[in-house]
Amino acid sequence: MSLYKSIPHTFRKEGIYYFNRRVPNPNKIIQESLFGNIIKEKNYVHGSRKLIKIYTQKIQDKISKVWGDGVEPMITNTEENSD
Repeated sequence: MSLYKSIPHTFRKEGIYYFNRRVPNPNKIIQESLFGNIIKEKNYVHGSRKLIKIYTQKIQDKISKVWGDGVEPMITNTEENSD
């Protein structure tokens, strides 16, 4: 069950209400600004994930060079879920 479904909400002509309190709808300029910030942050996260993959491979290559090719790379949960 998602959090959204568990929050009591109603839709009225005047807007959206949660727990019988009106949730204000920001104007278009504020919405676009927030959306732009979210996109920037998403791009930063994506870039960071790419860097993690690159450096993980470099570390694995260095370990294989030092310890031999018998060492298998370690896969974390974040790497499995990022694809």
